[in-house]
Amino acid sequence: MNLCIGFYHNEIEWLPKKVRYCRDNLLDMYVIDNESTDGTLEYLQRNKIPHHSFSTNGEFPLSKLQKEMIHTIEHINPEWVVYLDADLFVYCKEPLAYILDKSDGNVLEFPRINFFPVDDKRFRYYKYINNIQCIYKHIPGVKYQGDNLDYPGGKKVCRPDGIMVNHSGTIEHRKDEYERRKKAWQNGEPKSHGFHLKDLSEGKNPDGLKDIFDSEYYNLLNKRGKND
Repeated sequence: MNLCIGFYHNEIEWLPKKVRYCRDNLLDMYVIDNESTDGTLEYLQRNKIPHHSFSTNGEFPLSKLQKEMIHTIEHINPEWVVYLDADLFVYCKEPLAYILDKSDGNVLEFPRINFFPVDDKRFRYYKYINNIQCIYKHIPGVKYQGDNLDYPGGKKVCRPDGIMVNHSGTIEHRKDEYERRKKAWQNGEPKSHGFHLKDLSEGKNPDGLKDIFDSEYYNLLNKRGKND
């Protein structure tokens, strides 16, 4: 079993796309719904997508959400874990399950790019952020601290040909997330978890954005469906 799991808050825009993505990549899907009010939970129920609800009292405490995710993974006990929230997608030249089946490592790493809305073009201008380890072979004791994966016994990292894309929400969605993050910081969550949203929630994009049409990633995204 290859499990695609994440925690969602008001992600009705991306939820149907993630369902198709999991189907096309031969992944089983599980959602931890975090206090959605936009129809996300009802969609999960109506379409019989495995899920459960987890309350954080209006906050976005990443540490607590990641602990709940790891607890859920331990209970399901999949062979591989694909940790992707609603608007995060890993695109490869073939279904991701095929990549996992032939991997000789226990952790997969992909470069991540983030799209930013420029002149109402949400999926054209991007910036490379870093390399992310969001896919791993399941063993007991795995932990996440933000983007950092703690893998007991040591990692054997593979870097398949592919890209992780953060499509990102609207400015309104980012503002909502930023307010929930601020509440979590006030209760002890590290500010490094989500502080980048301050500028984004105010509509400020970083310097150095690139046009996806001119990038090395365009053909891959175009092949796999850049908004699916």
